[in-house]
Parts: sequence; structure tokens; C-alpha cells
Amino acid sequence: MVVCAGDQQVDGEISGIDVENQQMTLSIKDLEPNSWDNFVASHKAGDVVKGKIARFASFGAFVELGDNLEGLCHISELSDERIAKPEDAAEIGKEMEFRILRIDSENKKIGLSARAARHDEPIVETKTYTSEAKGGMASLGELADFGIASKADDKANDKADEKANEKADEKVDEKADEPADEKADEKAGAEPSEG
Repeated sequence: MVVCAGDQQVDGEISGIDVENQQMTLSIKDLEPNSWDNFVASHKAGDVVKGKIARFASFGAFVELGDNLEGLCHISELSDERIAKPEDAAEIGKEMEFRILRIDSENKKIGLSARAARHDEPIVETKTYTSEAKGGMASLGELADFGIASKADDKANDKADEKANEKADEKVDEKADEPADEKADEKAGAEPSEG
């Protein structure tokens, strides 16, 4: 929307309307490209980027990728070795290379890996797993467990169910035969035979 402010024309986006006071609020900032839009337009999963460690959390390190733009490198993706805390693999302000694992445009989140940047690891498609986790992030162990163990458990449960059904069928057949034999013996006037 173009608005005249005095003798100036200004582009703006309507950000609010107050019907009672017959006023509207315009935002010029919403029309300017921001760090997120610029980053997403020029990067994709698999790209290697440079970033500075901005802060730590118990689950990983937040990495500054640009003005007001951060990504998260999970603790399991900071080092090839297992570490107890993110501070064991990096320090605040340190510039490092990271491979982009995923860009979640809906939630404006960027998943990074320092480990994958050092190796030429393929990026695994995680959409099927994140939908199961309701959009949350999962560890590699959880992904492996979800993909492999649950399928193995399903197969084991199916086989156990089949065996239980077979045994139940055999018992039903045996019991069905017993009363018929006893009735036949009774009709013949003989004592019931022991099976």
C-alpha cells in the first residue's frame, strides 16, 4: 500500500486496524527483506556455512549465522566424540563451519552440524520422523530406534501372534474331538475312553 505522509510517498503494509477510532497501523519494516528471508533464499539443506557460537544450552549450541539469525547445533552434532556438554567441543565467539541439516520455514528454525561439515555425510530426509514427533527435533538414536527397532518389534509381535493363534487352534481341535468321542462311547453303552 502506498501512503502519502505530507509530501512524501511511503510504502507500507497494514499491520493493524482500529475500527472504533477509524485508524490503521502501517509497517514499513515488514516490507524490507529480513535475515531469515535472505538466508532461506540463498541456502538449502546440505550447504556448508560459517557461524559463530553465540550461546550454549544443555542440548547444544546456538550459532549466529547473521544479523538476528541463529541456528542450533545439537550436542550430538558438535563433535565426533561423545561429549557431556557443548562447552567441551566449542567456545563462545568461536567461528566454525556447519552443514545445514534442515531449514524449518514454518517455525523459522535451522538445524546445523559441525560434525557433518568435517565429513562428507549425506543429509537424511527426516520429515517422516519429525511428523511422528509432532514437529519436534529428535536425536539420531531416536531416529534409528524409530526406523529399525519398531519394525523389528512389529515383526516379532506378528510371529508371536501367529504362534499363539496356531496353538489356540490346536487346542480347540483337540477339545472338539474329546466330547465327540465321549458321546459316541456313551451311545455305544461303553465307558468313556481315556485319550
